[in-house]
Amino acid sequence: MRWLDLLGFAAALAVLAGFCMNSIRPLRRLALASNVLFVLYGLLAHIYPVFVLHMILMPINLIKLHRAGALKDERD
Repeated sequence: MRWLDLLGFAAALAVLAGFCMNSIRPLRRLALASNVLFVLYGLLAHIYPVFVLHMILMPINLIKLHRAGALKDERD
């Protein structure tokens, strides 16, 4: 198995782990990690639809993580 395949599997496992999360902030952090892994995988493997999708999803997850943190701060 090539290292590039391992990168793809790591990205997929991060998505799978995200579905096991119960709270939103850890889920968004894991989603961001999977976005980074998939961006690297898509770029290095020349799978541009994967690359583009996760480049679009990354700022969405960043914004949602920021908002989740702001909501938590308001409750404290």
